[in-house]
Amino acid sequence: MRGMGLGTRLGLLLAGLAVLANALLLALLYLNSRDRIRESVRSRLGEATALAAMAIDIERHDRITGPSQVSGEDYRAVQASLRRVMDLMPEAFYVYTVRQDAQGRIVFVVDAGERGNPDDVSLPGEVYDDASPLLQAHFSTMSRPMSEDGFYTDKWGTWLTGYAPLFRADGTRAGVLALDVSADSLHAVESRYLRRSVLVFAALVPVFLALGIFLGRRLAAPLNLLREGAVRLASGEFSHRVAVRDKGEIGELADAFNTLAGQVESMLDGILEELAERQVVEERLRHKERVLEDLIRRRTRQLENSLAEATERVEELEKGQRRYVAQCSLAHSLAEAQDQGQALQTMLDMVLLVEGLDSAAVYLAREDGSLELAAHRGITQAFAQTIARFQPGERQHAMVQEGKPVYVEGPALAWLHQAVPEEGLRCAAVLPLISGAKALGALCGGSHAMGDISSPDRDTLESTAALAAGALARDLARLGLEDLNAHLERLVASRTAALAGKARELTAANHRLHELDAMKNAFLSAMSHELKTPLTSVVGFAKLAGREFERRFLRLAGDEPALRERGERILGNLGVVEREAVRLGLMMDDVLDLCSMEGGQVDWRDKEVRPVPLLMQAAVAVSGLLAAKPGVVLELDLAEGLPDLYLDPDRFQRAVVNVLDNAIKFTEAGTVRLTARAMGSEAVQIRVQDTGRGIAPELRERIFESFFQDAPPAEDQAKPRGAGLGLTIARHIVEHYGGRIRVESESGRGSTFIIEL
Repeated sequence: MRGMGLGTRLGLLLAGLAVLANALLLALLYLNSRDRIRESVRSRLGEATALAAMAIDIERHDRITGPSQVSGEDYRAVQASLRRVMDLMPEAFYVYTVRQDAQGRIVFVVDAGERGNPDDVSLPGEVYDDASPLLQAHFSTMSRPMSEDGFYTDKWGTWLTGYAPLFRADGTRAGVLALDVSADSLHAVESRYLRRSVLVFAALVPVFLALGIFLGRRLAAPLNLLREGAVRLASGEFSHRVAVRDKGEIGELADAFNTLAGQVESMLDGILEELAERQVVEERLRHKERVLEDLIRRRTRQLENSLAEATERVEELEKGQRRYVAQCSLAHSLAEAQDQGQALQTMLDMVLLVEGLDSAAVYLAREDGSLELAAHRGITQAFAQTIARFQPGERQHAMVQEGKPVYVEGPALAWLHQAVPEEGLRCAAVLPLISGAKALGALCGGSHAMGDISSPDRDTLESTAALAAGALARDLARLGLEDLNAHLERLVASRTAALAGKARELTAANHRLHELDAMKNAFLSAMSHELKTPLTSVVGFAKLAGREFERRFLRLAGDEPALRERGERILGNLGVVEREAVRLGLMMDDVLDLCSMEGGQVDWRDKEVRPVPLLMQAAVAVSGLLAAKPGVVLELDLAEGLPDLYLDPDRFQRAVVNVLDNAIKFTEAGTVRLTARAMGSEAVQIRVQDTGRGIAPELRERIFESFFQDAPPAEDQAKPRGAGLGLTIARHIVEHYGGRIRVESESGRGSTFIIEL
């Protein structure tokens, strides 16, 4: 160092400081990037497990129960789905599914095998002894995908794992799918990034060294000039530097040194100001970069949250729709049940439709006043024997006689836990079955896992109890009528007055059935209205999210194909959410219209109308459906001089559109022909003829029933289907005006729907 010049020493000092600052910056960037790499892997784990859970055939998965099924078709099919997930995510090392066995242990079901060694699998039923604490804590309550916050170690290695619940069609949990990413693979990625950071640092060291020496020499130049001036002053060269006269040699030297010192000070001040200005500019740039990154992170989180909320709402709506359709079907089955045993089993099915309830029972009132357990499901035999009968005077019997629903949980179930400790019932509902002022029995539901029953589920249970009470009242009335008829055959002459009384009872029972039918329509209407509001929100937020994503985030992908492809896939998924929500809204409109028509609550705006313009508007209304089927052509044959009709134009157009929509839906290629002819001077015949696959003879009357759908061919199984109400609504409209609608069809050669008004 002693042999170096002042400029070189100062340059080495500046270079050393720059190298140290660069090393600290690269270390911070590495730590931040490592966290972002792990967060990215956890995000991809959530997406991959969610997609894998949706791709698994749950019915096949449920049929896998033991090691002997490893070579079976069900096991291979599910295993193939899991291996496709491994192909889509290169970091995946293990993909497998687990469930709880009868002892509550976590056991393997299907294992895709180790990456690179697919034959190394855990057999079905093998206990997963060292499952992670996160999986053990959330196994029974997991409702959405989740991933480990950090690494955990089991006997196979150290992993970062993502989980996703598997649900059956009825909403019950079928198990959990897990995807393991090896800690070694993540460490390898982090090591590669660290090596790159070190290489960058090594490449920058010579740059900083050269830049430091350059700046050091520039900073030392004024000092060298001062030293040169001092040397020249010492050698006697004063005239060219010193302007002070009439002073001694020391004064002249001091003046010259001060002048040079002032010059050096000015130069140093200029350099420091320039460096300060550069630091201010760089700090502003770094601040703007941090603000931009923070804004992008916040917007990304908001978009992810919005997408997650929309997905949850769609899933809730789909589950609600499935439960609603199942309830309607069971209510229809209950109304048509021919024997009491069938009716009791249907009541149990309706109770178990409520999410979270896993046990149900039906009590019937006997002649001695007691309540006897007539049917049950989901409870042990010992528990069933304990609650088999309740006599008058017992607290349970009194609850039913009061006629009010009772919901119990926690301490209120202590007497059950004492009687049958192993049952483990956590909450229960007791719903009296009341007809008039008489208690016919009770409908009960319970859960071994859920702590309480929510308010919407309580409303559903009470509606179910009302339907069940009506069915029991109907069955009792039918049984009483049968006994009465048998008795009247023997004592006709002497029991005429009694017959009249029983006839009045039958009339009252029939009136009650009409009331129950009205309650059913009210229930369907209320459920449809409740679904419309969240559906509107789903459509609106899906549109908003898609527009914001396309305008603000998709363009950030730039020329990177992978980011753009992923962004366009997200945008496409939002479009699917919007279209499916709109389609579900149209189905709800059909349900509302049907309920209004059956309840006589439709506001008919009748007036004199010309049929031809309305038929042409109906043809325009189905143009969108025709656009989706380029192989189908709509032909119009509307006669001149058709008589005017007195009806509601909107309802008339709705009936024609529904029939056209049905014809186009079941015609893959060919023509759909709309024809209108006069029938005399006051009537019109409208024909919709298609070249589709036709309708079987046994189905030609059933197609006009509510919710009926003809089974599509195998190649059309994946296509969206409606609610099966279009032809039903059309028939209601036509018959309201005293007309009729019928169908003529030949299998394989198309169908012709005929409307006469």
